[in-house]
Amino acid sequence: MLEDLQEPARPILSGSDLRARTYERHLYHGGSRYENRLLDMLPHSERSVFTHADIAPRNILVDGENNVTGVIDWEYAGWYPEYWEYAQIMRPAFWGDWSVWMDKTAPQRWDLGGINAARKVLF
Repeated sequence: MLEDLQEPARPILSGSDLRARTYERHLYHGGSRYENRLLDMLPHSERSVFTHADIAPRNILVDGENNVTGVIDWEYAGWYPEYWEYAQIMRPAFWGDWSVWMDKTAPQRWDLGGINAARKVLF
């Protein structure tokens, strides 16, 4: 979803840059259903936070008493808009109730309609 269509890749320095990149890739890959509304549908946040970007049960280490002892697989970690980890966790997955529990414990819920619309075209 973040891959740039240009070489060398342009940096994503703001939430506006991320929305523009997502919109560009959506159109490039044949998306048109939401063409006029997609930019407005994508979450808006100009605040970036350092995040793991791939939090999933497979990346959380626990001991025999179910205490979290570590988090592994930091290859996608970086500075992303504050909604990014939530969007990654809430993507369609096969982890049973993982998304349900993460949604219930999220500090903030984001409208992911635009991201989900773009995912249907990009993935």
